[in-house]
Amino acid sequence: MIRYALHRYANTASRTQWRPAALQAVVDALAEHDVQSFDDPVVAMLTERSGRWSAERRVWLDLAPVVRAATVTPEASRAAGWFDPAIVGAGPFPGSQGQENRRKEWNLTAVTQPWLRDLLWDYLHDEALQPVGRKGSANTIFNRIVGIVLLSRILRHIRADRGEDPGQLTNADARAVKDMWDLWFREQIPIPRRVDASENDWAPLNHRNRHVYMANMRIVLRHSREHRRTPPSMDSFILGLPQYPRPHESPRPRPLTYADFQMLVSAESVATLSDMDDDDVGLADIWLTQAFQGGRISETLKLRLGCVGLIGAAQPYIWRDISKVDLIDYGMPGEWQPWETVLGSLSAELDELGLLEEAQNLDLRAPVHDYFQPIFATGWPVSHLYRTDDDNEAPDDTSTD
Repeated sequence: MIRYALHRYANTASRTQWRPAALQAVVDALAEHDVQSFDDPVVAMLTERSGRWSAERRVWLDLAPVVRAATVTPEASRAAGWFDPAIVGAGPFPGSQGQENRRKEWNLTAVTQPWLRDLLWDYLHDEALQPVGRKGSANTIFNRIVGIVLLSRILRHIRADRGEDPGQLTNADARAVKDMWDLWFREQIPIPRRVDASENDWAPLNHRNRHVYMANMRIVLRHSREHRRTPPSMDSFILGLPQYPRPHESPRPRPLTYADFQMLVSAESVATLSDMDDDDVGLADIWLTQAFQGGRISETLKLRLGCVGLIGAAQPYIWRDISKVDLIDYGMPGEWQPWETVLGSLSAELDELGLLEEAQNLDLRAPVHDYFQPIFATGWPVSHLYRTDDDNEAPDDTSTD
């Protein structure tokens, strides 16, 4: 069983890497408890016992699903209250930018009414089989599930039968749902916003998720109604669920006035930032590159010296990855100010490496890395170059980009 699970997992795209010691600990625990199937409740107990951030927990969470998808039928997973797109022959739900996600099981057991949990499972089944481009993202699916989990919680409060009979739900119950929803929002009562959230992770509704979660309740129930999965007597309940306006949000990123931007990149501001850079790691270089080029700050921090060059005699360019839209090594025209600041701040380090004269006599028609190949061959980031010692020994990280 374990060998088969490892084989299946090794052939899973975008899988995490396990540490041998963690895998051995999991195998030992399975042998100690004489576990013969990953459907054994002991597996769930051992998973819960593992530390939240332990390496073993990652193995527990990844190993069982790959086996269950090959041995459990869709009907069995529906009855058990979990959904895996692989069960119905589909791939994982994509990321918000369309990127491929790791495989994941979706836990639906927080929906205590069997009929409501089945409607949610059927919705996920239909959504998983949508063609590429129309399939909902993992974040969308998460919001659908949380919305139905909260509806299940409300039905347990407002109905004497705890919402077990869908045929008894009417427009009056829809109004009761609205009253409870408004009470949670008005009194800022903490509610679970994840299926497995402990009470320490509960949080009150805000304007945005009040709209989002209620809209997702309506979407799932209306989808079920359109596919004739709900009794006709329930129509008044589904159509009577409240709607909340989408809150007005400030633009992101919030724009600066041109005057404010000029102040932030002025020579005085850059000099002040440099003076505050006690460790001399190049904060001014980082700030100017980010201010003029934009992008994710993590990508700016990882830039290497060889990413900067000149096109022609006067146009600085920077080559960087824009991972959000899957652009790798993308050339962007830049500004003179970051270019000049980077070269100026490196003068002392270039002098130590014997390259200052070449930098001062730079031929503007050629890329800068032709002149500083001894640096770029090591692939050092700027922050590492600042920390070279008097003997010019290379830092430990000499991987190339």
